[in-house]
Amino acid sequence: MRATSARLAGAALLLALTGCSGAAPTPTHPDLWVASESSGFSGLAIVAGDLTRNADGCFGLSISFGQPEAPEFITTQFPKGTEVLEDEAGVRLPNGAVVLLGEFIDGGGSYSSGDSPEGYENFPASCPAEDVAVLSLYE
Repeated sequence: MRATSARLAGAALLLALTGCSGAAPTPTHPDLWVASESSGFSGLAIVAGDLTRNADGCFGLSISFGQPEAPEFITTQFPKGTEVLEDEAGVRLPNGAVVLLGEFIDGGGSYSSGDSPEGYENFPASCPAEDVAVLSLYE
């Protein structure tokens, strides 16, 4: 009985210590689409453009697709760990790099079109789902 009580007390202490020591997860910005897992896959496409926000506030990339005079806004899924800066002037990538609105960013990844927002996990309501890019950073 004494050994069981000691084990229970030890377990309770361990739970109390670990429960208090973990930091609360940072909430994701409602206009930033971030991968829920690190894929480790860079994709076969080059995903490159200027960081921008559309009229509804969605973060994405402005990509010219070979026509610099007519860039398109593409909703972009950023790598897990990407955060919006406090002043919303850009994002901090998981590698610590800060990219401000209007600055160029590139990496590997993929493109998709014709899907609905329900087909994407954590997809922001402010973002169009017709054409999307998934950005993976080069290591």
